[in-house]
Amino acid sequence: EKSKGMEEHIDALYRVVHTSAPTACTQALMLLFHLAVGSKSSDPDDEETPNDTEKKLSETENPRKDRFYRALYATLSKPSLISHGKHLTM
Repeated sequence: EKSKGMEEHIDALYRVVHTSAPTACTQALMLLFHLAVGSKSSDPDDEETPNDTEKKLSETENPRKDRFYRALYATLSKPSLISHGKHLTM
């Protein structure tokens, strides 16, 4: 139930990315980056083989990353983003 609610919020953020002004779009993309890609630090000492839980996580992370990057590239191709250059730097 928690994950369903979270997915609904994520879907709403993607709607903002695809339909809103560049300012809101940039902010939504920054939040989605943290949710989809995250800031995992890889520790070279932890080179164990992935267990079942880690495999399941990677199966759910990859589609999230793919969706994020599709939205990012679609946003970068919008002409309106170029005219609002200060948001492009974010």
